[in-house]
Amino acid sequence: PKTKAVLWAHAKMTAITATRFSLGQLSIHMVNVGGQQSEQEKWTHNSKSVTSIVFCVALLEYDQVLLEERNQSLVLFESVIDSQWFLCTLIIHFLTKIDVFK
Repeated sequence: PKTKAVLWAHAKMTAITATRFSLGQLSIHMVNVGGQQSEQEKWTHNSKSVTSIVFCVALLEYDQVLLEERNQSLVLFESVIDSQWFLCTLIIHFLTKIDVFK
């Protein structure tokens, strides 16, 4: 696929998935936990080699919450950035769906 197609791709994640990318001698191991708070215990304690964490948040949904999960995303974000496991980890926050937000 072309780069733009990959950037616009979307799939709902229901489990932890891992993908490896290679660019010359650079190797990136990306683990997608899909924001599943129920999965958090599985990945936070196995994160000694994590160099960065990427949070993707839909800009369109900044003011929308599910009643049963009112603060779940914010609690997850805060627990990760405040975690002892990620003190030296780069946190990257992407705002997505800007095309729909316009």
